[in-house]
Amino acid sequence: MGLETFDHGHHVWATAYFLMGAVERVCAWIDSVNGVIDDPATVMWKCRDGKRYGMCDYMFTEDMVIPSKYYSNDEWFEVTGSRGIILVNQGTSHLSDRPPVSVLADEKWTHYDDMGTDWSEGWIHSARNFVEAIEGKAAPKLTVDEGREVLRFALAIMTSAAKRREVYLDELDKPFPWLYNIRRRLRERKDCIVGRPRKAAGGKTAKYASQARALTAKLAERFDAKEAAGWTCTMGLHLTGEGGMSDLKYAVYVRNGSLDIEEGSLPEDPDLTLTLPAGVWAAILLDKKRIEMAVLQGKIKLEGQSELGLRVKRVFGM
Repeated sequence: MGLETFDHGHHVWATAYFLMGAVERVCAWIDSVNGVIDDPATVMWKCRDGKRYGMCDYMFTEDMVIPSKYYSNDEWFEVTGSRGIILVNQGTSHLSDRPPVSVLADEKWTHYDDMGTDWSEGWIHSARNFVEAIEGKAAPKLTVDEGREVLRFALAIMTSAAKRREVYLDELDKPFPWLYNIRRRLRERKDCIVGRPRKAAGGKTAKYASQARALTAKLAERFDAKEAAGWTCTMGLHLTGEGGMSDLKYAVYVRNGSLDIEEGSLPEDPDLTLTLPAGVWAAILLDKKRIEMAVLQGKIKLEGQSELGLRVKRVFGM
């Protein structure tokens, strides 16, 4: 992992967690100027349950002297809120002669310097808290659950930089991270207030909608009993009306190599439910459209055990 963005970074991400709360997703660019140190780097993230965003920049200044009793590194933090600003002006070194903490509130700045600012202060206070927690005299400043969240934050940063994409922390615990990521992005992109307008629903596949019922009735012809051997699954199929067609609902039961389809309603407690326009469904069954592309375009909504979608694709030869 990165010496700066993962090892040293753990303390930065723990501070971000302390100041802003749990993180939902991250996007990171991590580079190197000497092939060893992992910076310059930029990390951005969005917190859970609110519109709070963070950004961290790393710079590798190999030709600049950074005065320090420990090692040539420094950090500073800026927190901008709706009513003011907090600046933490120094960390490891003594690069700046500004006061340790400055606060803008009620239209005026207040500067604070009556505190221990040496790098060792962090070690001293964390050791004291550790002992007090063991003795039952104080709660840990960082709990086990919070420590795990900080670790997931750091791992998501590494994953984002390696895969060159935005990463949700929750996808790290999923069997199919890429599918979880795609579903989240497709569901949430409607919240973005900028960008090119998307086309209205319908489109080229609507012309196939009238064939949806007949093609669904012939699903048994596509069913691969060998592929479904030993597998039991209950699925719902909801085809939304378009092109003059009304909604269609099906209960699909796969039981150890056998198939049963009932039209009229969705099953109770299905393992997986697919909701998509009737024309898109018909286009898939006619091999006019790839099911993967329909998922990427947000045409298919999956509810339940989404990982079963891969098995469904194989069983029905889609």
